[in-house]
Amino acid sequence: MIPFEVEAVRLKQVLERAQRVMITAPAPADGDSIGSQLAVRSTIRAHFPRLDVRIVNEDVLLDRYRHLPGANDAELPRAYQPGDFDVGIVVDGGAERLGASQALFEACKTKVQVDHHAVGATYEYDLRFWDPKAAATTEVVYRIGISQALPLRLTPEVAQALYVGVIFDTGYFRHGNTTPETLEFCAALLRTGFNFSEVGERAMLMRTMGGIQLMGRVMAESKVSAEGRVLSGVVPRHLLRSFAARDEDRDGIIDQLSLVQGVQVAVLFHETEQGDVKISFRSKSDFDVAELARQLSPTGGGHRKASGCMLRGPLDSTVSYVLDTLEKMLG
Repeated sequence: MIPFEVEAVRLKQVLERAQRVMITAPAPADGDSIGSQLAVRSTIRAHFPRLDVRIVNEDVLLDRYRHLPGANDAELPRAYQPGDFDVGIVVDGGAERLGASQALFEACKTKVQVDHHAVGATYEYDLRFWDPKAAATTEVVYRIGISQALPLRLTPEVAQALYVGVIFDTGYFRHGNTTPETLEFCAALLRTGFNFSEVGERAMLMRTMGGIQLMGRVMAESKVSAEGRVLSGVVPRHLLRSFAARDEDRDGIIDQLSLVQGVQVAVLFHETEQGDVKISFRSKSDFDVAELARQLSPTGGGHRKASGCMLRGPLDSTVSYVLDTLEKMLG
């Protein structure tokens, strides 16, 4: 585990001079990013109660995370102007993927990153808390909170935010990024006494009826390629509308695709409202999907076993291009 004592001292010095702090994350805010944002805000407020700390995200928070204490305080970037914040903290990803929040972040005098992604675009931060071996960004946040400079009292409210992040990125501890340190971290969270079963179900497992129907259709129409090594699913806009489903209802589909016997790489193509294509990858072999995502897009990346990128549409030609590229890389 990488210690963050020096970085925590520097962050404390920055916050002592600050007036307004913005905490943000690339869209869409998932379990790890919203959990990290809430825990970072709690850490800062514990030491600097008079400091104005805001969570600002490009999109409206997904319903499945609204039960987390403080989650409904998240705001949209249109409420602010560049220069409104003097410290910007981006969690669970890079500033190059912030979308509408990027101008606010780049106008900050001090730019901080808290992350665990192994692959991402190059960006110059003033201060960086980064460990690619951490299972989730919330694990990095936890280590900031146990530093001598910025110690955090672990309450049930903070613990459940951290817990949602780690179960999201480990797939309920199924993925290979789960380490003994990860489980020790979770043991400390569970000792606070929050209802981990209810919190986990609401954030990870509950689905709308439209979401269940959407998953069934995508799985039924999934395609095999690369001699059975690749399984891909496609979520066009019209399919979402036909089931009265929302973008968040596609969560979990990629994991189901990856669990099909014999599949080495699973791919999910999701057509956005703007006509772009969001692509998610999962690897069940030694194939590095993070490098694939970076090859497809400068802003793509993630982890060796799980990554993603965004490409310009149209959907059909993008699907063909990506699957052809993947098959060539697999050999």
